Amino acid sequence: MMGDMGQKLILRKERKSDHDTVERITYRAFLGADHADGTEALLARKLRSHPAFVPQLDFVAELDGRVVGNIMYSKSHVEGKDGKAWETLAFGPVSVLPVYQRQGIGSALISQTLVAAEKMGFRAVLIFGHEDYYPRFGFRPASEYGITTQNGENFPAFMALPLYDNALSGVNGRYIHADLFDNLDQAEAETLSEKLADPMDIDEYIALQQAEIQTLLENIRKTIRSAAPEAIEKISWQMPTFWQGENLIHFAAFKKHISVFPGGEATNAFANRLTEYAVSKGTIRFPLEKPIDYGLIADIVAWRVRQAEEKD
Repeated sequence: MMGDMGQKLILRKERKSDHDTVERITYRAFLGADHADGTEALLARKLRSHPAFVPQLDFVAELDGRVVGNIMYSKSHVEGKDGKAWETLAFGPVSVLPVYQRQGIGSALISQTLVAAEKMGFRAVLIFGHEDYYPRFGFRPASEYGITTQNGENFPAFMALPLYDNALSGVNGRYIHADLFDNLDQAEAETLSEKLADPMDIDEYIALQQAEIQTLLENIRKTIRSAAPEAIEKISWQMPTFWQGENLIHFAAFKKHISVFPGGEATNAFANRLTEYAVSKGTIRFPLEKPIDYGLIADIVAWRVRQAEEKD
């Protein structure tokens, strides 16, 4: 499957190694949204260990190898007046990184997992969602099926989707979802959000800096990229990092300087060219009031690349 920008989109089941990334995506996807309450990332974390969780329908969207979206499902049911219960499903959170929203990724996650849910034999999916968006997947107001919220209410955002013909025929009553949705601790959610707010990638790290610092950081990034074209960009130790078999170099912005971290062996090897800089424990500080020596950084990175290749 190809994304709107020609990138390769893969939908696959979430792995344990994806958990932190998914929580970070969820935090960002709902940040500032009108209908969000800040507990969405905590919900994603706790839902995985809840009895109602359906791991077979926990999917991520991977765009050119990077996880950018996720959808989770949980079991729910409709409870009739006579106590009879019909098992149903709910999905959520559905999360896509903001920079990749409105490119069909969320729609792809929903469409594929609805097909999977039908194949698993589930009757229907009920959600609280945007009434202008979800009808495209076949959702209709739950009131049309004689289903109310747990409190006996109905409104346009409460919708249902039968997964096969007549799946909701004869089904009527109150919709009951997992208790977890109503019992998330706001203080715990805020603590988690503080952790998840750390930058996910170099773009996000740079965007958080002042405009003049952004320019310097981008120049350093381009310098490193030219000297280490095969290196992978990532965030490590909360800093922009280039990795090639090992961490080649980190860099970071501070109030009065920008530091690069090529390691102690590199600073020792280039000691004769570092006499005008503050150097300690593999760190070089470039003061903001002086021009940055990008040629020096390029030479250090090229040296680090050769060093890393020799270790292979």
